[in-house]
Amino acid sequence: MINVVPAEINLKTHLWQRFAAFFNSSLLKESAGMLVKIAENTTVLTRTTTANFKDIQNERFNSTSDKKNGIARKEGEI
Repeated sequence: MINVVPAEINLKTHLWQRFAAFFNSSLLKESAGMLVKIAENTTVLTRTTTANFKDIQNERFNSTSDKKNGIARKEGEI
């Protein structure tokens, strides 16, 4: 038994396959590149935020412990 496919359906399938191939090759590569950049920026932002948060915690701890000990720090003193 031989299946006969109308030419119009065959053409639509062929065009869809070509469109899908183009879409996969160019846009997905670009999207993947953008996702990598987002991941890199997120990592940098996370590291920066964590470092800043630790600095803030240290400043709060130092100023609180200094007040408890009765030590007044001069401005600019570390």
